Amino acid sequence: MTKEARALDAKIKGNELFKNGKVQESIEFYTKAEKLNNTDPVYPSNLSAALYEIGDYLGCVEAVMRSWSSLVLVAQPDRDNGLALKLSNRLAKALSHGIMSRVIEPSFIKENEAIIKELENVVKDHEKEAFMAWTSWKRVLRDAVDHEQKILEGRARLAQLPIFKGTPEPQLTYFTFGMDSLMSLVDDWGPKHPDPIKFNTLTNEQLQQLSFMFAGVGDGRHVFSTFVGLGRALKRLAIPKRKHLKVHMTLLDIHSGTIARDLLMLMLLNELIEGQPSEIERAEIMCTLMYVFIGWIMPSYCATRLLQLIVNLIERLQCSPPRLPHWLHVDDATIPCILPDLKYWLNEKSKTAAELLEGHSYMTISERMMQGGMGMPPVNTTMNYEGVGDTYASHRKDFGKALDKLSDEDLLYMAKRRRLGTTSIPEIKRWVKKNRETMIMEAYGVNEKAVEHGLMTEGAWYKLIKCFLPPAKLWSRHPGFDVFREVANEEYPIAKLAKIAIDVEASWKPNITVFDYTYPKYPMLEYDVFGAPAEVADFNKRFEIPLKNAAYKDDSPTYAFMSSFFEGVVEAIQALSGSIQVEMRCGEVNQEVLKIQTQTSRPPQFPKTFTRIWLSNIPDYYNGTLSTMVYIFPALQTKLGQVSSDCLWNSPVWRSDEQFCYNYTLLMPNDLSKYFGARTLRSKAVMELLTLGGSQLPRPLNSLASRVELQAWLSRLLLCILWPGQAQQRPNLVRIPANLVTFVNLLVRLHEIGYPSHWLADYLQSMLSNNLITDRAVYTQDIPRPVSELKNVVPRHRVRLDPYQAELEGIIAVSLQGLPFAVQIPPGLAADAADIAQYKARVAEPAIFTTSFFGSSFKFPPQDPVISLMFYNASKGWNKKNVQDLVFSFHTVIDGQSTATPGTFQVLTSPDFVDFTKGEVRWRMSRNRSDAMRHEGWSMVAWRSDHFVLATDPCPATRWVEIAPDPK
Repeated sequence: MTKEARALDAKIKGNELFKNGKVQESIEFYTKAEKLNNTDPVYPSNLSAALYEIGDYLGCVEAVMRSWSSLVLVAQPDRDNGLALKLSNRLAKALSHGIMSRVIEPSFIKENEAIIKELENVVKDHEKEAFMAWTSWKRVLRDAVDHEQKILEGRARLAQLPIFKGTPEPQLTYFTFGMDSLMSLVDDWGPKHPDPIKFNTLTNEQLQQLSFMFAGVGDGRHVFSTFVGLGRALKRLAIPKRKHLKVHMTLLDIHSGTIARDLLMLMLLNELIEGQPSEIERAEIMCTLMYVFIGWIMPSYCATRLLQLIVNLIERLQCSPPRLPHWLHVDDATIPCILPDLKYWLNEKSKTAAELLEGHSYMTISERMMQGGMGMPPVNTTMNYEGVGDTYASHRKDFGKALDKLSDEDLLYMAKRRRLGTTSIPEIKRWVKKNRETMIMEAYGVNEKAVEHGLMTEGAWYKLIKCFLPPAKLWSRHPGFDVFREVANEEYPIAKLAKIAIDVEASWKPNITVFDYTYPKYPMLEYDVFGAPAEVADFNKRFEIPLKNAAYKDDSPTYAFMSSFFEGVVEAIQALSGSIQVEMRCGEVNQEVLKIQTQTSRPPQFPKTFTRIWLSNIPDYYNGTLSTMVYIFPALQTKLGQVSSDCLWNSPVWRSDEQFCYNYTLLMPNDLSKYFGARTLRSKAVMELLTLGGSQLPRPLNSLASRVELQAWLSRLLLCILWPGQAQQRPNLVRIPANLVTFVNLLVRLHEIGYPSHWLADYLQSMLSNNLITDRAVYTQDIPRPVSELKNVVPRHRVRLDPYQAELEGIIAVSLQGLPFAVQIPPGLAADAADIAQYKARVAEPAIFTTSFFGSSFKFPPQDPVISLMFYNASKGWNKKNVQDLVFSFHTVIDGQSTATPGTFQVLTSPDFVDFTKGEVRWRMSRNRSDAMRHEGWSMVAWRSDHFVLATDPCPATRWVEIAPDPK
């Protein structure tokens, strides 16, 4: 067989493989064919097609150029215009994607400028596809100047866009006291999930890059315990390695008060670290720290110390740069967020301990159940003045009845809190039966761990006095406190205790940091106040932290454990001096991680990837595993990186871990590796933990989903974002707040994982061109979806995306230069960030929501992220009633079943700002489009995607105001 025949045979085999989707295998045969016959332009052309398909754009361009050179030699291009046109079109696309994905350098373009121009000249104006490809290339080439800088700017602009739908009333809940078992992220994800980092096996480079993020940091307990874990790890680390240890800790919370409160506690720790307090001063500082951490009220001397610290901290934060301890850093954008909290705490003088304690009582979880909490009818039980049950026997009987009446929902809640690791009701009932005596003891005393650590006697004191005991060395400032020794001996001197209670109410001060300046009412809360001390005591035992003074255990048990714990924190920070950096940020974690990846204002030595990230139960609120994959996973270190979360907010709704994963991602758990390259280390997301590990990126293409699989999944996910399904009431509520910005961020992330640029660009192109075809329909039933819904298909049809053109235009124009693929902007759409403006409007909720006719109970949930905006042309017959009808049946529009006139309405899923309490919404839109809407008489309303109702009255375009972009 001649070389030419062998080349043809290789080509034929390559073609067969290519047609069957085995593109990688086809490359071997196309390469062989070209080597056997390097004068035939068809062989390198075929090779270029295969290389393009797998995303090897540089290889594709080189093969195109070889094919063109052969074509010019063997024939005039005009004689074989079909091949020439294919080469030209493919070259333009490969160059565009190669530059945008940074696999082709601008210098390569300069070196091959002549041949690129020759191939461009092949195309005529009427050859639409190739002409559009070259038009897109010219835009890419223009931006290739200062390309790296423009990429950063584009990504930064994309990171600024809102990633969730709007919230009607964005009043944040201020969580002051946590409930979790303490975890040291270097050792475990809590006491039942050991996962130690083996420090002595780490390379010097890995030791220098240890970083931890605490999202939803709350009261900072996991930060403090991780300090202890780091101190212990340092002691165990081989001496030659110790000099290499560098640790960064990022404390993050959406509530500014939380960050401000944690900062105060860190500054109190710093007084112990940097100062040289006397024994009494040290006790005062430690008391202040304890009361801020777990107390509702505190002695006046602690309150004075706290206010002095706040004055000092405000002054420090307002310096330029802020004057903080070398190991503490507050993000520039966070300082203006927390200053109002600090100033409110400093200047608020009307709050009293007496009024605060009126809304506070100490109840264990079990007692709350007995009193009618958690949806149960109250158990008849009499409590006397001391707060102790009539008799132990009576209490046992009553609590036994309460256990027998627990509903399935209550049993699931209890199983979650106790981390039993099952959702099977029969299994939980068997556990309750087996552990009945322990549970009764828990209800009678404080809780199981509190009983174990001897906190019951202080519990009896607390039920009446409502304060934790300071150490005995300070009792001289608290007349009568030595009566606790009688209480500890199970004597209850009622008269003395009553007088002390009155004195405490009169002389003690409120823990001012439990107040939220945005909602400055007295908090009303019943909870197990000894939960935190018991968890600290349990942690001390696990980590072998000895009591600093054994006598404290008898006279002030809580202080004994808390002071020993914080002394352990102090010792760890001192031991890590020069090796530890703590960063504090205020914001929503998914958005903040995006900013960390793109901000240039952040100190350059701060890490952009983390060794371990704790998300708490934040995913419950913000699109679950999808958000973790899109926003958090890029911030994981490749080898050591792990991210963990639990499910607490809506755990009773889930039938299985598969359903949890499916509702948020529309994938099964075992598909996370295939689509995202994720390693699942713990898969029990609902009852225990979901732990995911990082991996080396980009992944090999043959390890990922195929192009057909990817497109099908993207279509399912897109439909879910546009129409999530029917929301239920709590506790069965599942939040699906992701918007179209998140979908674009997903495409960006998929490129980083290893999917070829043009796979993603072509999908996005079909959205922009309103030409997306799928065999999936919008899901219209109650969420959560059953897992079986995965198999539901319908006849292939076009998804109607013309109502989202305005939003897609704004997202793509803003982020175009930062996308890792080239997008051909359809004629008439903005293609530059400067063309997009921000607008605001005053809005009002419909009278039906505000009149007393329906009563306050009629109000829809105010803090769920469900608000989209509807723009409509009022001059074309649209009015408020038929816009409501349109919203209610919008799923038929998306599915292509509605005849609603194109071009007369637009939906925006990503408003910049929504706050109905202020009567204001903001959004982004191209100026040309907004001007046209104003000229044509358009209006705007906000609507809810959970109940498909209008949430505001119409606001005409004449009342829209252009504003300067948000400086953040």
